[in-house]
Amino acid sequence: MPGQRRIAARSWHLPEAPRPYRPPPPSPSCFPAPPACAPPLLALLAHLRLQSFRVGPDHLPVWSFPALQRERDLWSLQQRGVATADVAAHLSDAPAHILAAEEAKRAQRSAWDRRLRAAGPGRSLDTTLRRLSDKLSSGLGQGTSDIIEHMADVANFTSPYGKADPDFAETLLWFLTPFTDSQTEWSFWCLWGGNLLFATDPRNMTAEMRSIVLNGEAVDVHQDAAALPGSRRAIAPSGVQLWARDMTDGTVAAILYNPGEINATASMTWQDVGFAGTPTKVRDLWRHADLTPAASGFQRELEPHQVAMLRLTK
Repeated sequence: MPGQRRIAARSWHLPEAPRPYRPPPPSPSCFPAPPACAPPLLALLAHLRLQSFRVGPDHLPVWSFPALQRERDLWSLQQRGVATADVAAHLSDAPAHILAAEEAKRAQRSAWDRRLRAAGPGRSLDTTLRRLSDKLSSGLGQGTSDIIEHMADVANFTSPYGKADPDFAETLLWFLTPFTDSQTEWSFWCLWGGNLLFATDPRNMTAEMRSIVLNGEAVDVHQDAAALPGSRRAIAPSGVQLWARDMTDGTVAAILYNPGEINATASMTWQDVGFAGTPTKVRDLWRHADLTPAASGFQRELEPHQVAMLRLTK
């Protein structure tokens, strides 16, 4: 199968036959034909035939529906006075990294509950979590991990003036969008090249928020002039995913992504992203460091939901 032979030796598998890049079918401009006396900007926009299509329901500030349901269970246990040390006995399927963060999360939940209650009658963390759950279960909302999966299907249909819109980034918006999830989210939003909008209040950004949304190296990937889509290239038996985007200057932006709930070793050969040999430069876009290219490829252990985002130069 074309496009699969070069990665078979790495024990990757593709979920289906590789999909070559296909521009979207012609469609009417989102702007009506301008009158003869139209302002120059309106005439230009109509000429460009700017388009944006959504990948699915609204992006909600959660990782996934199961993660939200687990959060509701943890909040219930907290309200009932169950000690942090005893949570594992009540939620035997909770991942270790969730249990390790529970003490800090308890303070965050309480703070959000107070904040919501102060906003007006009928508001609380209970009602907010329930409404989010209702929206997700009814198919009207998606978590970050759901949008990543949707983009694997629609990314190949993007073009310079017809881009898949993953909706707002929810970067560190509240306690259910922690740093690792937010960094992963921003990495993908930049790789896809769609609308780069975020719900975080830019007037009150913490240092962590600034380190994500003001990462110029990641945003440079988003701003690439060719606007070719970043797409999923392969999935390893461990579940780790490989995504990549060919850039105008001949470099390749790549993401190795661990969607699971336990640490996983992510690895790729340079051939997996179209290189015939070893890159002359490997840039880590989150560590802001040049890495020494190894002839065998790249390997790193990733925490749950974490990514490694690289830019490779031939």
